[in-house]
Parts: sequence; C-alpha cells; structure tokens
Amino acid sequence: MPKTALWFYIGDTHVLSDTGLAIDGYEIGSKEKKPYVCGDSQKWLMSAWRDAVEFIELASLDYRVGIGFGGDIKDGTQHHGSTQTHGTPEDQRQMSFELLKPLVSVATWAYGILGTEAHTGPQGDDDRAIYTMLGIDYYDKLEAQIEGHTVLHAHHGVPVGTRDHTIESGAISLLKDIQARRKDEGKPHPSAIIGHDRHRSFRPLNMRDTWIAVCPCWQLPTYYGNNWPFSDVSIGFLMWDVQHNKLERVTYRQESHVKRFI
Repeated sequence: MPKTALWFYIGDTHVLSDTGLAIDGYEIGSKEKKPYVCGDSQKWLMSAWRDAVEFIELASLDYRVGIGFGGDIKDGTQHHGSTQTHGTPEDQRQMSFELLKPLVSVATWAYGILGTEAHTGPQGDDDRAIYTMLGIDYYDKLEAQIEGHTVLHAHHGVPVGTRDHTIESGAISLLKDIQARRKDEGKPHPSAIIGHDRHRSFRPLNMRDTWIAVCPCWQLPTYYGNNWPFSDVSIGFLMWDVQHNKLERVTYRQESHVKRFI
C-alpha cells in the first residue's frame, strides 16, 4: 500500500537573533568566523528544535511528508528595540539553510510562505532567498489542493485573543466568514486554515468540517512577550494527518521561572 501523507507546518524561526534559533559555535563569516555563543534558553530552544527535526525524520519513514514553512525564517534589524540580531543578512540566510535543509531533504513536498517585512526585508526578500537556496517554491499566500482537501495558508490573518477566554474568538469569526464567502463564490470548502505571526497559539479548532489554527513559533519571549500578562509563548509545530483530516499542535515548554516569597 502507498504511504499516506503527513504535513508539518513550521514558521517564525527568527534565525540568528538572540531569541530565535541559532547554532551554538557556528562561525559567523562577517565576524571573522567568530563562533556564535548561545545562552541557556537558546540552547534549550535548539534542543527542542532538534527533537522536532528527529520526529519529522522518523515520520518520513512511514509517511509521505509535506513541509509548509510559514515565513519569518530569519530575523530583521527593525526590532532592535527588543531583539538583537547577529551577523549580516547573508550570515542569517546561510544558518537558516543549515537548519532547514534536513527537513527539506526528507520531504516529498515542501514550499514556503513569505513573512513580515520587518523580519524578511521588502517584499519578503530574505525569505525568498532562503527558500531559493533550499530549492523550494514560495508564495505570498497559498490555496493548496492536497489529496482532495483545500488548505488556505498565509503568514498573517488568523487573529489570537489576549486572554484565555477570548483567545479563539477572532479565529472563529474568521472561519465563519471564510466559509460563507467561499460558498457565495462557489469555491471548495476549506479543510484547513493556517496562519502564523503570533507567539501565542490555541489548540486547532474544528468547526463545520474546517480546521483553523495558528502555527506555534520557534522564538523565545522577547521583551514585549515577557511583558504580555498571563500567557506563555507557544513553541513547536502543526501536524496534519491528511487521510483522517486531523490537525494537531505539538508544543515544547521550558521550565517556568517562579519566584517564591516566604
């Protein structure tokens, strides 16, 4: 029997910023090959990333794997009020290639979505360059037909509430709006709506036979994120079992820092 399909959605890696993915000891070309040094939290993040890569590599033995990258692969300089980047854009692109290539190498299909200008440059230039290095196609946004399913994938667009009791509210409204609009236009009913660009995510929702989800990121809390009350950053990826039309969120959680006053 042919292998069934399993898709993974990954985004917001913010490579070579001090809160994103970075390879400890990586020689930065523009800094006379000075090795990059990861802090403890960044080492934890990389450990989680390696676990995710291994999980996907093992999945490729039993499934035909698809990879959808969601943009903001590297970080940009416009957020230097809260997040520092290292090296030149070329250094960041090269490290991004090193980190993502193992995933592309085991994938039957792979593509990329362009991210935010503040991170990727005008018109998503850096994301474009990285996807080109990886040898995969890229899109501003995508309506994909996957084995009879319609998947809508974009970097922006799926809202996330600021409190637990409202976190899904905007996404539910968006799902209803998209379903109604596509029905009026005579377009296929979407099986999944996937967005990125949020540090918080909710468990994938299924309403009226459509999944809607925000992909977890691969960035530690920034100064802004640390000051967001009562919430944690969602780190991880989305996994979609195409045959059973089941979308799951896989997350990693760093030990919380709790100060006890006695």
